[in-house]
Amino acid sequence: MNTRYLHIVITVALLLLGGVANAVAATPKGKKVETEYSYTVPSHQSDDDARQTAIQRARNQALVEAFGGEEISQINSTLINSGAAGADAVNFQSHMQSRVRGVWVRDISEPRFRYAQDPETGMRVITVSVCGEAYPLAPRKFPCSVQTMRYANGKLTPTDRFISGDILVIDLTAPSHGYCAVYLADENNCVTRVLPNQQGDGAFRIVGDRRYQLLHPDLPLAEGGCKGVYDNLEFYTEGKQVINWLCIPFSNRALQRPPDRMSGGVTSGGTTTLPGTDIDTFNRWALECELNDDSFSMLRIPVFILPNQ
Repeated sequence: MNTRYLHIVITVALLLLGGVANAVAATPKGKKVETEYSYTVPSHQSDDDARQTAIQRARNQALVEAFGGEEISQINSTLINSGAAGADAVNFQSHMQSRVRGVWVRDISEPRFRYAQDPETGMRVITVSVCGEAYPLAPRKFPCSVQTMRYANGKLTPTDRFISGDILVIDLTAPSHGYCAVYLADENNCVTRVLPNQQGDGAFRIVGDRRYQLLHPDLPLAEGGCKGVYDNLEFYTEGKQVINWLCIPFSNRALQRPPDRMSGGVTSGGTTTLPGTDIDTFNRWALECELNDDSFSMLRIPVFILPNQ
């Protein structure tokens, strides 16, 4: 082979290898984090809810231990309903948010539980061991003003508590032009894309300093509503209170949507189901967005859904 061409080939190959090496070096490595956490279960909390609460708190504690941070809020909701024979039925759920400098990406191993009873109070105690992969993150402030609203009879009421069958509207104002989307994470860790719901679209275009009422049933799609386009976002639950999470990403750049792990469609009852994914895939997508986009941030809002009595 001509030595001149051989030199060119070698040079190009070295440049390509150097680019790959730089790309690999620029990608932060995940860190293995693990911890053990003991959770004292309130007397009226179900076993399933208690295990989920224990797992979430253990993950938060592992992140704080690995990357620093502090607990900022604990959301408690006690719902008293009229039970049989006038007795009070109490459904209790507790979710905690922490300001931590990391994000839990995936479980490396399944959570392991031990069960005991406090000898002094008699209350149940769940001890859970968690082990997973996490990434460090710098704190980012969500720039938009957001309020969840209940839509009924043409009126909007600010609230984070919804009765089964209520329609959700999100009041949002951004300080600058950008893109946002709305995802709903349910109690089964399934995340569905609510806005926009068209295949291929990753985000809805936002004009700065303009007030939007996203998912409003009487507003057109161009304004963030859903009139004549797709079903309203109605919450449903049977027999118990549940907590879902609204996840609202915002960026000055166009957003790509996370990979769909669940296909949407129309059920036999005529209900439209939207494409979605699992919570681990969604968290990895959000992490990639944050690592590659300085303007990306995401707000997670708990919404409490009560059964219709």
